[in-house]
This record gives sequence, structure tokens and C-alpha cells, in this order.
Amino acid sequence: MEKVYLVYPGLGKTYAAKCNKNILDVRLSHFQNLNTANLSEEYLEKIKGQPMEMKLNPDFPQNLIDFVKNGLAQDKIVVMALKQTNIDFLIENNIDFDFVVPAEDKLEQLKNDYISRGNTLEVAERNINNVLKSIDDIKKYNKEIIYLHNNEYLLDLFSK
Repeated sequence: MEKVYLVYPGLGKTYAAKCNKNILDVRLSHFQNLNTANLSEEYLEKIKGQPMEMKLNPDFPQNLIDFVKNGLAQDKIVVMALKQTNIDFLIENNIDFDFVVPAEDKLEQLKNDYISRGNTLEVAERNINNVLKSIDDIKKYNKEIIYLHNNEYLLDLFSK
């Protein structure tokens, strides 16, 4: 059985899922909120970090639990954003996971990727500055931490 990978933002979850039908890019907001499921990826990228009024889905969290467990049962690779709410969700529901983060030599490339996707310089720099803190925070979970280096991509990791 596959496991869930919590992937640092910007490392290619959405792209990997578009290229490989065995990878499921799970966005918590698509299950938690009724008004995000029909928004384009481009629009969601542009509004990151901005407040948005959400209409809560009454089926949450069971809809997400069912989707993830169904994907794992079908030997899919499930990827989710590395954020505390996703860590808490997986722990509370006894779903195994590992982490994927950028190595130090990938940070400049990652910053440029954020900007080329339409993120502001402020958002790009904030994400880069949070990398080391994020890595320190996740070490307490005793899970595998996979580092992607410069010119390594998430799709490559799952193609091995």
C-alpha cells in the first residue's frame, strides 16, 4: 500500500498529478469548502495568502478521509501540502505519511519557480524563509524526510 506524502509548497504536487494518473493531489480546501472546488488552479495560485470567505462542506472531514483511503486502497500515491492542518488530519485518522522538502541547494530554484507561477516576491520569500523552520518542526514526527535537490522534481521521485 502506498502512503501519503506531505510536500512542501511549490515542489510540484499539482504538476505531478497532471502527468501521472497514479498520483492524487489532495487539496484540503476542496473537501472542506464548497466554494473552492470549481476554481481554477491559476486563480487559486494568485489568491494564496489572501482572505477568502468560505462556505463549509457539511461532509467534511469524512469526504476527505474516504477519498484518501480509497486512493491508498487503489495503490495511488497521495500528495498533500505540508501544513499543520494536514499533519493533524493524517495523525487523527491513522493515515501513514512521509515528508518531501527542498534541500538547501534547491531554494533559489524554488523561489524562482514561485515567482514564475505568479506569486508575489513577498510570498516567494516568505515560503523560502519558512523552509528551515518547517524542517525543524517536522522532525518531531519521526517520519521519513525526503529532500529534493536542485533540478530534482517530485515527478522524478515518484517515477523511480
